[in-house]
Amino acid sequence: NDERASNLAMIMGVGILLIFFIAIVGPVSWAHREPEMRESMPWPLHDMGKSTKKVYTNPKGLKYSPGNTLVVKKTSDNKAAYAAYQELVDTVLLPYDMKDGSPETVMYPIWEEYFPQIGANGLLNTLHSRWKKLWGGSGALHARHRFGEWLAMKANGQWRDMIEVAARPDLGHAQLHGAVWHAVLSRNADTYEEMIDFVETELCFFRDEPGLFDIYQSCAHGVGHGLGMLFPPEESFRAAEVCALAEDYDFAGSCATGIYMTLMEPLPPFRPQYMNSLGPCDRDPFPANCYRFKGHDLGQLHRAGIQYPCYLMPDRYHEVGCVWGTSFHDSHRHHWDIADEFCAHYDPDESELEDKNYAMDLYLACLDGLWTRFWQFKETNAKKIEVCMSFKHPAAQRHCARFIHKDKNTRVDGKGAWYNKDFLEKYAELNPDGTHVRPHAAPWPLDSSDEQSSAFSDEVVRNEEEGPASSDEIFSYDEQEDDEPSPL
Repeated sequence: NDERASNLAMIMGVGILLIFFIAIVGPVSWAHREPEMRESMPWPLHDMGKSTKKVYTNPKGLKYSPGNTLVVKKTSDNKAAYAAYQELVDTVLLPYDMKDGSPETVMYPIWEEYFPQIGANGLLNTLHSRWKKLWGGSGALHARHRFGEWLAMKANGQWRDMIEVAARPDLGHAQLHGAVWHAVLSRNADTYEEMIDFVETELCFFRDEPGLFDIYQSCAHGVGHGLGMLFPPEESFRAAEVCALAEDYDFAGSCATGIYMTLMEPLPPFRPQYMNSLGPCDRDPFPANCYRFKGHDLGQLHRAGIQYPCYLMPDRYHEVGCVWGTSFHDSHRHHWDIADEFCAHYDPDESELEDKNYAMDLYLACLDGLWTRFWQFKETNAKKIEVCMSFKHPAAQRHCARFIHKDKNTRVDGKGAWYNKDFLEKYAELNPDGTHVRPHAAPWPLDSSDEQSSAFSDEVVRNEEEGPASSDEIFSYDEQEDDEPSPL
């Protein structure tokens, strides 16, 4: 009986210890192993692990370098940082709403005050934990961009330190975009090559880091934003040529999206630079990624009964890109497995084009644009294969198969796994120096008495309520005199 009681007591003791371990140690180690859980925990616990002497990797992002001056170490014994973080999240931020003022007047003083205590990494965590709930909407998006710009100013030229903090997967990557475009605008480069070298070595230097390819492409998008602001809007083609110099063509394509988004889908209070025109997509490089953002003008043409404006393009390169881009834009109302029906108009068997190979390319461009929008299909691979094999054209089956195993965080070969260079650049005409030939602009098919009916609006148009633009207003640019060279 004594032996049985002893065994029972030992079992109970082990059970109590196990419960204690699960209740106390378990959540911390779980948070260390599971990035998704780590994101939602109080800031000091985000990166607690086996040692408190290391600088830990931010959730699913880059590893902080030991000498990163923007980072405050997140350790279990950093009670002062914990208290400052909790004060900022639970008390200081609560009264604020972005409607009460701009990020510069509302948040910059707070960021400056708490930066020495919790670092830029801690401040960024406050955005994640509170801003969406407290502010939400475009105001918070604008503020997250502004945080990136503020971070770039605090970096004081230590660009890699800045990227290590900003390159994380949450907050829509807005802080990364703002930081990168500020760095691009701060760089006094004399040539296209100097600018792209700066971008690839100091900003988007983590192309080959496992599991971060989505953030890498988002870095490229931020570069495009910066280039779109650096060049006057009528010279967007020059900004795109900088993107085209990138070694990785997925990077180049993502860079181009930043340029054209800046021009045609700017943040309020700015209005699109190109209105009532097919420009600049009808003559710039990367027409596919340009037409993704032409919803305003495409909708206007559709309402006027012009359903296929891509036939107005001046050459095959821009026509294929137009079909791809309009398919990407319009497909938000559809689903990936009805692509055959969605693109039936371009089916080469129904096309009146004599060149059936080119007709097939237009058909594939339509399919590819839709599939690229819906790259993260929720169906099983077996279902995807079934859909791909349902197409009657073998070329369509092969194109569809590209999307079966895609993973946004995996870099395949750097030759255009996401921006399909071999296909979308197939008809591009190049100058001897490798830049794209610019054709004449396509005609705008509608008559309009609107003041904005010209192909390009010469000024950044602001809402009158907002008052004059400040000198550092995003999406502003220094107008170039006729006798002075443009940037780069």
